[in-house]
Amino acid sequence: MSVNFWPPRLMPGDPISALDEPTASAYVRDDSTRILLERHYGLDRPLAAQFGHHLAGLAHGDLETSIRYRVAVSDLVRQRLPDAPPHGHGPWPSPGHWDWRCSST
Repeated sequence: MSVNFWPPRLMPGDPISALDEPTASAYVRDDSTRILLERHYGLDRPLAAQFGHHLAGLAHGDLETSIRYRVAVSDLVRQRLPDAPPHGHGPWPSPGHWDWRCSST
């Protein structure tokens, strides 16, 4: 389930570069903002450390935060699923909070 990890890191530039365009929703205006964003998203760490953090998050149901939309990826997935229950209800766990006792109804 590392499909959402590798593509942004294998593309030219880095994930923050997508925000460099003046038309982007979160336009990065200066180097200090870029540094803060890289630190916030852990992009300033070695790739192996980033991937380890990503896998640890997946083990806890955390799909991390979308850099582009600035919301939890699990919320984006939940919004696009048919008949997705509200956040924290039904069989869909809240990010980082797997509850194996949830019913599927």
